[in-house]
Amino acid sequence: MKSTAQFNLTHEWWKVFRKESNDLTDSLLKEEVLPKKDLAELEDMVFEVISKICSKRTLKYGFRVWVDNEQKNIHFIRKRIFNNLPENDTNVESWADRILPNKKFCFVINHANKFSDSLTQKMSLIMEPLVSQIGIPMDGMHIGIFIGNYGFTPFGIHQDPMGAYFFNFHLGPGEKVMYNWNEDEYAKLKGTHNNINVQPLLSESKEFNLNSGSIYFMPWDKFHVAKTDDFSISLSVWFDNHTTKYVSENLFFKLFDKLEKGKESIPELVKYDSYKEKFHLIENYLSLDSLDKPLRHYFLESYNNQMLLLLSNCGWSANTTTLEEEINYNILNTDMVLKNSVQLVEPFKIYTVLDNKLLKVFARGHMLTFPYEKVLLKTIDELNTGKIFKTNCLNQNEEEGETIATILSNLYNCRAIKLLGRN
Repeated sequence: MKSTAQFNLTHEWWKVFRKESNDLTDSLLKEEVLPKKDLAELEDMVFEVISKICSKRTLKYGFRVWVDNEQKNIHFIRKRIFNNLPENDTNVESWADRILPNKKFCFVINHANKFSDSLTQKMSLIMEPLVSQIGIPMDGMHIGIFIGNYGFTPFGIHQDPMGAYFFNFHLGPGEKVMYNWNEDEYAKLKGTHNNINVQPLLSESKEFNLNSGSIYFMPWDKFHVAKTDDFSISLSVWFDNHTTKYVSENLFFKLFDKLEKGKESIPELVKYDSYKEKFHLIENYLSLDSLDKPLRHYFLESYNNQMLLLLSNCGWSANTTTLEEEINYNILNTDMVLKNSVQLVEPFKIYTVLDNKLLKVFARGHMLTFPYEKVLLKTIDELNTGKIFKTNCLNQNEEEGETIATILSNLYNCRAIKLLGRN
C-alpha cells in the first residue's frame, strides 16, 4: 500500500484543513483532492465490499436499501440483492443497473472496513496524519458508504448523534449536493428530525457541491440532507466521538460479557421476606464471588484493553475478518511465515501489555495472549520499526524460533504483518 503522499494529504495539509474548519467545528469542502487513479482504486474496493456483503448475505454491519424512496425489507434484499452477486459486472454502477434497472435507489453500508482490508489500509493511510494530531474517539471510527441516484437522502433532514462527525470522500461520478442548517436556525424554521419535506427549507440552508475527488467535512451538530440525482458513490470516515454516557455503557456491556460465566436459567420468583436471599443467583451467574479485586479494577482493565484494540487498528471499531475466517488459514502451520520475510502493515502498530506471566498483544483490533518470553517483545519491537523481518535465521535456535514463528503466524492471521516473498 502506497503512502499518503499520492493524495497530498500530508500532516501539513490536515493542519490547514483543521484551521479552515475552525478546528473541525465548521463544515468545509475541499475540491479536486483525490486523483482519478485513486478514485478508481477506491471504487474497486467498494465493489469488493458489495461482493463480500452479498456472498455473506448479511445485514449485520448496517447494510440498508431504499428503492424509489421506500426502505426494503430482508426478503427483498435476499431476492434482488443477495441473489444477484456482482460476479460478471465490471463495476458497482453496472451491477446496480442490472439488478435495479430504471430505479431510484440508495444503498447504505456501515462498517464497510469489516469487509475489505485493502479499503481499511487505504483509508488508514489517508487519515493517519490527522489521527496523529487529534487522536481517536473512545468509541472508535468506521467507514460508511452511500451508493445510488436517490435524489434527497431517503430519511430526510436529520442530525447525527451527539459527537459523531464525518469526512466524506466523494468518488462520483455524479455530483452530490450537501445542505446544512445550524441547530438554532433549523429550530426557528420549525424543522423536525428526519424531515422529508425538504424543498421549502432549502433557501435557508448552506449549500456544498461535491464533485468527484472532493472531501467534505461536517460536524455533528448540523442538520443536513444530501441530494444525488445521478449515480454516485461516497465514502465517509466517521469519528464516533460519542458522549461519556454512551462510551461508559459500551464498556460496561463488554465487562458484563467477560463476567458472564454461569449457566443461564430462569430465576425463582421473589417475595418481600425472601428477595435478599435470591441475590446469589445473580452473583453466581456473573461469578462475582470469584472476583479477587474491586470491580473498578476490572472496569479499568476493560477500558485499557478497548483503547489498545482501537489504537492498534488505527481507530477502526470493526476489525477486518481474519485470514482464518476468510480463507481457512491454519495458524498452527507456521511454514508459510517461515518461508517468507515479513513486514508490519502500515500505518498500524502493535501494542503489548505484560499481565503477570502473560503477554497481551494488541494487533489490528485483536487481542492475542502468549506466555511471556523476552524474545516476543524483541520481535514486536523490531516489527514496529517497519523494517523487513527475515525469518530464515529462526531455525538456529529451535525453541526460540518456534516461539517467534507462532506469534508471526498469529499476526499474519489478523493482518498485522504481510509476507514479502522468500527470504
